[in-house]
Amino acid sequence: MEHRTQQRIVVLAPLALLATMAPAGQTDTTYGIDVVTGYDSNPLRVMDDGPGGAYSALRLDGGLTRFAGSGSTVAFFLSGHAATRLDGSATADAGEDSGDAKAGLAYSPRFTGHRLVISTGGRLSAFRGTFTDRTSGEIYEATVFPATVPATSTPIPDRLNYDSAGAFFKLRWKQGRRLTLFVETSLDRTDFVEDYQTTTNLDSLDYEAVAIRPGAKVQVGDVATLSLFVSLTDLDYDDRPALDDSGTEVPGTQRAYEYTQYGFTVAIKPSASWKLDLGLANGGRDDTYAGYYDSFSTSGFLAIGRDLGKRNRLRLYASMREVDYDHATVTGDPLDNDIRANEDMRYAARFSHTFGERLRWFFEGGQQQSDSNDPVFAYDRDWVLTGIHYGR
Repeated sequence: MEHRTQQRIVVLAPLALLATMAPAGQTDTTYGIDVVTGYDSNPLRVMDDGPGGAYSALRLDGGLTRFAGSGSTVAFFLSGHAATRLDGSATADAGEDSGDAKAGLAYSPRFTGHRLVISTGGRLSAFRGTFTDRTSGEIYEATVFPATVPATSTPIPDRLNYDSAGAFFKLRWKQGRRLTLFVETSLDRTDFVEDYQTTTNLDSLDYEAVAIRPGAKVQVGDVATLSLFVSLTDLDYDDRPALDDSGTEVPGTQRAYEYTQYGFTVAIKPSASWKLDLGLANGGRDDTYAGYYDSFSTSGFLAIGRDLGKRNRLRLYASMREVDYDHATVTGDPLDNDIRANEDMRYAARFSHTFGERLRWFFEGGQQQSDSNDPVFAYDRDWVLTGIHYGR
């Protein structure tokens, strides 16, 4: 219980920071609170569709923008998000906590007619959950090191918990009435809170990532907006060995990945009551040492929103993602010709009813189908949830 309480403090801190740092004067603020309860048929993502159960969740969002003065070209912004999920006793290890906070400055020069906006700042994030075994749903265990006879294992529940800090820079330049150019860059440092290196032979997962994402947004006619982007990311591990072409670790050489993604999104609003969003992206990952984990992925989504009168809204959503590896085998055996491949499909429908300016009730149902030629990563999920949202 004490451990879970400490997790709550970590992830709720960003919202507390918003409340204490909000400056007086000309300030725009936003906030949102979601209280949710539902049922998930497989929250642990266990193969063979293992145990389901009820859960509850709390989500908090907040943001503020403070302008330096009337007609100012400089603004200070701060935003935060926190979420916690509690599952029933049968699937208690599925619960997780997460949070992030972002702060920075935005500058829009008068001589550009405020068509150029430059923003920069920093961000913090954290995640706390339980690392579970997808074959059983139990807490994952690793072999104790130094090795014993017979071999013994120890639980590693905090293996995937992390704290992350980073900086970002964004530029948006509006070219006339229909074209906007943008570029986003970031540097993030992610540290995992428990590597278990003193008790097991596991390597540290700590890494540093540098990303750049240039793109353009085009207004097409009066009802559609097209966005195009390219995303480039370099990820370097601190102490995780590289792999040779057979998947064997190479001591003294650290693992590094390069990600490249190309994509577009389209937002169409043919009338006041209809909205359609869709997107498609293709990309790949290069394992820079010998290419063992090289892969290619395709992803896409489609969302349709429809107002049903003044207070009701229906939203339908579907997404897909396929990942095909070039060399990595299912068993890790270089003599095995079964190369890894995964496919994930999600479908969801949400109905919401607005009671006033700030209060909304919603109901959602969805399904996820994750197929893989590695049975450990193949599972299905169904969920239903209901909740209330209060905010502006």
